[in-house]
Amino acid sequence: MIQLDHKETPIESHDIQIVVICDEVENPDNIGMILRVADGFGVEKVIFKSKINQIPKKSKRVSRSAWERIKFDFTSSIEESIKEFKIAGYHIVAVELTNESADLRNIDFRTTNKLVLVIGNESRGVSAYALNLCDDALMIPLFGEGSSLNVVNALSISLFEIIRQATLS
Repeated sequence: MIQLDHKETPIESHDIQIVVICDEVENPDNIGMILRVADGFGVEKVIFKSKINQIPKKSKRVSRSAWERIKFDFTSSIEESIKEFKIAGYHIVAVELTNESADLRNIDFRTTNKLVLVIGNESRGVSAYALNLCDDALMIPLFGEGSSLNVVNALSISLFEIIRQATLS
C-alpha cells in the first residue's frame, strides 16, 4: 500500500447543486474548515450571515487554500438569501436538532438536485428565525452522552450522506 499525494488522488463528481448557509458561525477555525469541507464535497457556494464581511486570515490558513477555489459570499439578511434560493427551486434544510428533525439516515436526498444546508452558530445553533424559513430539518443520531457535534463535523457527515445517496447507481 502506497499513500497517494494530492495530485494522484482521484476526484469524483456529483450533479447535485449544494449551497451552505452559515447562520452566525463565528469561529475562524470553523469558517476555514467549512470552506475546506465545502471544497472537498463539491459544494456550489458558501454564504456567511455574520458580523464579518471577509474571510479572516486564520480561516484562510485553516482552509488550506480552499478559500481560493470555493465560491463564497456574505449576507446581512439570512431571510433574503433563503428566499432567493427558494425562488430558484432549492430545497432548504437546517442541520439542527428540533422537535421535527428527521434522522439523516432516513431522508431520501435523491429526490432533489438543488439543496441548501443551513448550519448554525457554534453555541446557539441555527436561529429560530432561520429555522422557520427552512423546509425541513435533519438530525444526526448520536450514540454517546453528548447531544451535539461541532458545526464542521455535522456539516461533513451531512454532506457525505447527501452525496453518497446522489451518487448511488
